[in-house]
Amino acid sequence: EDRLVALDSHAVLVVDDDADTLDALEMSLSLAGADVHGASSGRDAIALVAEGLRPCLVLLDIRMPDLDGWETWRAMRQLPGMATTPDE
Repeated sequence: EDRLVALDSHAVLVVDDDADTLDALEMSLSLAGADVHGASSGRDAIALVAEGLRPCLVLLDIRMPDLDGWETWRAMRQLPGMATTPDE
């Protein structure tokens, strides 16, 4: 028996500079019922959060050009409403 845990349309932010990986994660999470928002760079992810996106889960590629995953996460945590987001 297949068991999928529905994410009840919670917002999930997926950040990856590899288009195939980004597409696969977005599709898988969407099929599970998540409200998926994709970003192909750290800067795009920061912009989404700055515009008001408050994801309950962030899947963040660590190795990206420009801003790496850690730099992206630190910048997102500085935005209003994100300071208390757990990083575990």
